[in-house]
Amino acid sequence: MILPEPRRSRLLVVAGVALCIAGTAIQVVAYRTRSLLLSNLSLAWLLLVLATGIALGVLALKHFIASERRPTRFVADGTGFWASTVFPPGFIVFLLLLLAANNYAQVINKWNDADRTFAIVGTALGVLMTPVLAMLVTHAWRATTLKLTPDGVTVYTPLLRRTIPWEALAAGGPPRPLTTANRLQLITTRPELVSQRGWPVMSGTRQVPAIPLQLNVHPWFVADAIRWYAEHPEDRPAIGQPAEHDRLLAAIVARPAA
Repeated sequence: MILPEPRRSRLLVVAGVALCIAGTAIQVVAYRTRSLLLSNLSLAWLLLVLATGIALGVLALKHFIASERRPTRFVADGTGFWASTVFPPGFIVFLLLLLAANNYAQVINKWNDADRTFAIVGTALGVLMTPVLAMLVTHAWRATTLKLTPDGVTVYTPLLRRTIPWEALAAGGPPRPLTTANRLQLITTRPELVSQRGWPVMSGTRQVPAIPLQLNVHPWFVADAIRWYAEHPEDRPAIGQPAEHDRLLAAIVARPAA
């Protein structure tokens, strides 16, 4: 049985962090002790990284093909309707953590060499890489890119969290995007109500916020749901309830396409 999100990505994050620590320790001890057993474990580690990379390539192809048949359904968890990315973020973070273990181990080992140029450069890269990796781990742990709540629309990226209250959205939009579109642009009439934390890189502005559409929900359903709640404030308090999700779906199916 395949675990649903966010449990799947969280399991991968936990496994990735544990393997990152173990892989770093094994490679450092093997380098210093010249242990045959640990050297074999280091080789097995590299094979694991290679196998993980191949598996991720296969999964990426599978999810790319499946993205053409994305469902018209959010996850209703009682607090809101949410969607994750087409490709589960935990898989990518898992591979990055395995690769990070190799970098950390090599840097630690090179500090024992007479020429420490590689160690200095590697340490600098590690200092830069670790905060980025931490942001990706946090994003994968959340495993949510878009969430509709009774208060508004919240967009999560590794660099940004932005909440757009329903009252800030312009009526009559957004229209359905092209199925190949990368982003859904919203229009706000009261941008001062939009709250955000982080860096809005490729996420639009407060006036024209953008939602990434690499979601595991059909982009037309995303646009239709946002437009419905922007125009029907009486339905917003029930957002997050399974019964409201079924009612929303029936209402959108019965409504002419925008």
